[in-house]
Amino acid sequence: MWKSAHPIFMILTGVDSVADYKLEPFPFLWGRERYFGDNYLDIISTQAIVSIAIPRGSEEVFSSEFTNAFGTYPPEPEHSVFSTNRDFLFLWMSPDQVFALFERAGLYPELTVREKLGDTGYITDQTDNWCQIRLTGPDIIQAMERICPLDLNQFPVGKCARTVMEHLSSVLVRESDESFLLLSPSSSAQSFLEAIEQSFLNTGDY
Repeated sequence: MWKSAHPIFMILTGVDSVADYKLEPFPFLWGRERYFGDNYLDIISTQAIVSIAIPRGSEEVFSSEFTNAFGTYPPEPEHSVFSTNRDFLFLWMSPDQVFALFERAGLYPELTVREKLGDTGYITDQTDNWCQIRLTGPDIIQAMERICPLDLNQFPVGKCARTVMEHLSSVLVRESDESFLLLSPSSSAQSFLEAIEQSFLNTGDY
């Protein structure tokens, strides 16, 4: 029997068409959820992140349209805010940029925000640029303060800040008294996760 010297050719000729192949999204940190005593590290993989950039000179128009669309004012500097129905969480990222976080329902989450805001602001999907980790439990501040330069005891619920953790860029959001949402660039997701895990292991007998 004749055999091709090109394995790729053999694979492609074994299917009806290229359309038989389907790409599926795969979380950067899949399978790494775990407990540290009463504390839980959860990998968030279904939440979209959409950037909303505010055009220069259009701040008042943007604020008005944003309030009409989501029932709340845009977040204040270094704070987060929920939409009225709590379907969207908005993070202040800079004077002209807001992040919208919400459950992803399709391949183009930016369209979900665009349907609300129309042409107000520059809207882009940032989901795959970030890994998302939620820490919940009574010892999370004790563990995080080993690698985070911020004073987390003076970090109230609703506060949002950009910082570095183990020399890695990160965003912290205080969701509740015992819950933080952490964002970090996907390019260093494994290193970021390992730094958090090691900090917990150094904190207690887990």
